[in-house]
Amino acid sequence: MALEAVFLQTDPPGLVAGIHWQASLWLTDFRDAGAVGPPPYPVAVAWLTDFRRVPGLDCVLLDFILVPDHRRRSGYAAALVAACRDRWPGLDLTDPISPEGEALAASLGAPGGAPGGGSPS
Repeated sequence: MALEAVFLQTDPPGLVAGIHWQASLWLTDFRDAGAVGPPPYPVAVAWLTDFRRVPGLDCVLLDFILVPDHRRRSGYAAALVAACRDRWPGLDLTDPISPEGEALAASLGAPGGAPGGGSPS
């Protein structure tokens, strides 16, 4: 499966730069797409908050992740989390909000979401 992660800074004007991020995972191999080419949209998208730029805070949170229904349970969310952890070692996950999110967190060794079983404070 040929995949590529793309990271985009999404800070609105007037806020500290580098806090809000979007990560997306794209198919890059036509054979993986099951059609004439890769889909024109990512197979997984995540939104992250890098609190390290805020005085007194020292964590990066994966706030939520979205995978299209027909692409769930294919490993795309786990691959995107791995790419995010490569970019932000020590990345924390927020608590899951769906059965799919609970399964993902459990597969990553974080049954309650963030390491230790809950959202970091």
